[in-house]
Amino acid sequence: MQLEQVHIKSAFKFEAEHPTAGDRGIRAMAGAMYELLDEPEIQSAYDDILKFNPTLGAEDKGPYVVNKSWRAFQRNFMGVVKGNRWDTADDPSPLIYIPRHFYPERFIDDQDYAKQHISSLFRINEQGLTPLRDEFVYHVSFLEVVSNIAERAKTIKAVTQIFQPRWSEPAAILDGGCSQNQILKALRTNYRFESQQLLGGYSETNQDPDSYWVDPRMSRVMRRLMAETVEIGDSAGIDNRNIRDLGFRLWAIACSFRPEELLNIRSVNHQLDLMNAQPTGVGFLEADLREAPTKLLNKLHRQGQKYKIVLLSTVLYQLRQEDQQKVLNNMWEMVDDDGIMIVQDAIKPLSDNKDFTCTGDFNTKFMYRTLVKDKAHPDFGWQEYFVSENGRVSKLVPGLGYVAVTGSAEMGIPEALQRVGNRLL
Repeated sequence: MQLEQVHIKSAFKFEAEHPTAGDRGIRAMAGAMYELLDEPEIQSAYDDILKFNPTLGAEDKGPYVVNKSWRAFQRNFMGVVKGNRWDTADDPSPLIYIPRHFYPERFIDDQDYAKQHISSLFRINEQGLTPLRDEFVYHVSFLEVVSNIAERAKTIKAVTQIFQPRWSEPAAILDGGCSQNQILKALRTNYRFESQQLLGGYSETNQDPDSYWVDPRMSRVMRRLMAETVEIGDSAGIDNRNIRDLGFRLWAIACSFRPEELLNIRSVNHQLDLMNAQPTGVGFLEADLREAPTKLLNKLHRQGQKYKIVLLSTVLYQLRQEDQQKVLNNMWEMVDDDGIMIVQDAIKPLSDNKDFTCTGDFNTKFMYRTLVKDKAHPDFGWQEYFVSENGRVSKLVPGLGYVAVTGSAEMGIPEALQRVGNRLL
């Protein structure tokens, strides 16, 4: 076993002993994989993964390989069906969640059972081929893990409500990276989010989760904001993958749920209803965010019009450093003069408001941030509006940033949220 696989095997062992969020399904999978990595056919699969994507062999990438691996297993085991048709990938017919007979109950609880079915992915079929093995290698090598997409819309909705009084009409939103257009659909359809807690009690570094306590007053404000319908203008998402592609849609679902959560059929189908929705005023463009802004606006048929809100949600961490800056510059050019740009990602705490660094670290608690840059007040730079326990955005901390009110006047995020809540009463 090469050194890179030793790092990966160690990460599986650690995850089996200390599973993320205590999910027993991840524990079973990680324990099974820790044992299976000694088998030649599975070693061969990870050899191919490291050949296709050598960066995954770094010691600090072990936890991410574990994460991608169990997402890939869910992609094969979860049992999503698409109407009655599987004949074409480019088919937007509705997806319905029906768990397969062996998943998720026993696959979650029984490590030996998980081991048995994981092994089945790597077997040679009657034609002498290994299609499931090859698909697994592709997923782990090339696809990035996303978080629960729909739930990320919570902070986008709150930010929209803070700024809505500035604009005379509903805000047109451009979602760069698109996320299956679920964020735009959630705003348009007033999607029912899972319960959320707004936390308070900052530590000096704003990183110590033990220093946070639930703020009942602010949690009530947040629930009020999430229950309120937000009007948005004609909006669109951009992605370099077609959101109608079946494989892309199934990967997004596999990434949105932990194994135990797949036991809740109603919850999964609630999110699938959002993915299947086709509300008016929500468009899609298959394009590269590195293209010239004028070219993208022309493709979006904006006729020179820009957007009140431009969003990059969990996109930048996937890009190289030079491409991150190019995409940020391009998207900023598409923000209206009195509009805002929102970035959601795993981001280090801001040392100043001029720049930030995407870490791709989704395992450290309270590293997932929502930042806002106001084009009407560019001197404010990037302001931290929310910090979330993770990309699922179930526990939120109001950020340490400020909202520009008038002139050079500033308002803290808790005060801005309270002002919106009072307006909704």
